[in-house]
Order: sequence, then structure tokens, then C-alpha cells
Amino acid sequence: MGEVMKCIKTLNDYNTYDIKLIEEKENAPDNELSIQKSCNGDLYMSITNKVALDPLINEYRWIDIKKDDIDIYNIFDKLHNDILEKSELNKDILDEDNNIIWISDEGTKETEDRFIIFKYDDYYRLLFFRNNKHEEDCYRRKNSRSIVIRFSASGSRYKEFISSFMTMYRELIDIEKPKIYKKGD
Repeated sequence: MGEVMKCIKTLNDYNTYDIKLIEEKENAPDNELSIQKSCNGDLYMSITNKVALDPLINEYRWIDIKKDDIDIYNIFDKLHNDILEKSELNKDILDEDNNIIWISDEGTKETEDRFIIFKYDDYYRLLFFRNNKHEEDCYRRKNSRSIVIRFSASGSRYKEFISSFMTMYRELIDIEKPKIYKKGD
């Protein structure tokens, strides 16, 4: 059967959409990418699967956006290209291989979780890295199955790029593929 990407939009209590991209795999736990816009305008992206993360070690999870899902792929391709074009404004967003790195806007660079976009010939890998130096107490992270990244609409260390991620969010809402659910459906 291979892998299949599902895309679901749900109208939330703030009258904005929660977006879920679900990568269903035959021989591995499904990964679910959630993108949510909060009432304060911040964007949150998280990756979740059925296996709990260990709060004491660095861990990572990823989801692949393949060209087969052309509408979704094109949105991430546009995001990637837009950030590369703006990268002169803030070189901290790229590594030496031009991969995009976003350190969560929750705390310091040294302790926060990271989101990295790798571009390959026919897909994007969205990697979420759990930093074991995170300031949040281990008890709250102990049974977590998610890695959450905050994209702050104000006060971000990457303020030059927040509009690119907001555009990605709006474009994911506008694609025809997802079925729209209202909360409680």
C-alpha cells in the first residue's frame, strides 16, 4: 500500500482552522503534523505519533511532504523559496546546507526545540527535534507524544519570516483536498 497523506481541517473555538497532515505508514507509527493559529496570532506546529518521547534524551520525529501530494508540496516549496529569498535579512534561519531551521519562540536558543525543513529532489522532510535541555520540567514532558514549535507573531527571533509561515497556513486552509470538520464532528 505504501504511504498516504491525509489532510484534515477543523474549525476551532477561535473561528480559525486547525490543520492536520497525517502520514499513514505501513510498518511504522503514523505521524501527524498539526498546524494551529492561536487567539493571540501565534502559529503552532507539532508532530505527534503513538509512541511517547523520553524527556531526558534528544529525540526527533519527521513527516515527509512528497510531490505526489502536489497541492501540499507546492505550498511548502513556496515557503522554502520565500525564506531562501529573504535569508539575507537574518542568516540564523539557514544552516550551511541551506536547510531552514526554526528554534521555537518559547525560550532561549540553547534550550528550545527545533523545526528543520530539508529539501530533497521530490520531497520535503519536516523534522522536529526535541531538545533535552528544555526549561520545561520533565514531569510535563514525560508522557508527551508531541514536539511543539511556536512561531510568535510578535517578538520572534525570526520576525522577518513569520509572514512566510502565516502565508503557508492560509494556503493550506485554501486547498481543496481537505475535508472541513466543525468541532465535535
